Amino acid sequence: MTKDLSESRARPPANVVERLGPVADRLRAVRDRVGLTPWRTFVVAYKWSGGARGRGEPLLEKETELLPRPALVTAAGLRVAPSSGGIVASGTVRLVEISPRYTEDNLDLLFQDVPEDVEIFVEMHLDARDGRTPERCAFRPASKPNRDAGKLQWTLELRAGSERTREGQRRTWSRE
Repeated sequence: MTKDLSESRARPPANVVERLGPVADRLRAVRDRVGLTPWRTFVVAYKWSGGARGRGEPLLEKETELLPRPALVTAAGLRVAPSSGGIVASGTVRLVEISPRYTEDNLDLLFQDVPEDVEIFVEMHLDARDGRTPERCAFRPASKPNRDAGKLQWTLELRAGSERTREGQRRTWSRE
């Protein structure tokens, strides 16, 4: 299931900066519509059948798209290396331009207080202009979301983590 989380708001905008949030989102959505953001960003939740992360079978519980599409800023700390299971990414990146219409409660529900049998990560579906199923890159939250009111955005530090195959199946070899 895919859903836009920005539909909920705790209260009406209290100041000019808060009233500009929807304007910033509309401008970012134009960038998405003309093809300048060749990726989609999802928050993906898996529930493990064995009662704890990594035990039993992972079952896709929820997949929520962040809209408009946030930008991914790669840091020098992101590395890829071959392993017996394939190419494994490590290091950190930063997700920026997350809609200011999300509330702290919206984002905390996604990244904080996660039950022991649930695994949550942020997944980028990369460009599929070649007609192939999009490549998927996944990251785990490395920090609490940070509100940057001056830039009309939330930011989030991410570290390389679990991921799914192009077809959406969970890769168990990348578990931490």
